[in-house]
Amino acid sequence: MDKIIWNNNYSVGNELMDNQHKQIIKMINALVDNYDSLNASSDQLHDLFNNMTDYFRVHFKDEEKLLEVINFPDWKTHKKLHLDYIDKTVDLNFDLMLKKDDISNTMMQFLIHWWKNHILIDDMKYKELLSKTKK
Repeated sequence: MDKIIWNNNYSVGNELMDNQHKQIIKMINALVDNYDSLNASSDQLHDLFNNMTDYFRVHFKDEEKLLEVINFPDWKTHKKLHLDYIDKTVDLNFDLMLKKDDISNTMMQFLIHWWKNHILIDDMKYKELLSKTKK
């Protein structure tokens, strides 16, 4: 499974958001690094996933606050993306607790795909406005 490699294309131009995105990528990559061994222990995967989800909630709260401060016109839609993500992760976590077959692979693919797209597409929508408000 391919890891997410941070590069400047992921930067939204805000130190807090960029640092949180780097931390999220680091957490996902740690799961990727340990994927084979974690596959055997869904309890361990469950714990790591819960810790990540807690961190994501903090990030979402901080990002939503920033979007309000800069008067991002589409902040409600952005917040809905966050809520949809939380709903999906709750479902995945529930499936993991039920130890459904191959859920860890589904979870990993979802995390990698969602975060790449969220940062590179959804978060980039506020980057220009953010840079204008810094001046």
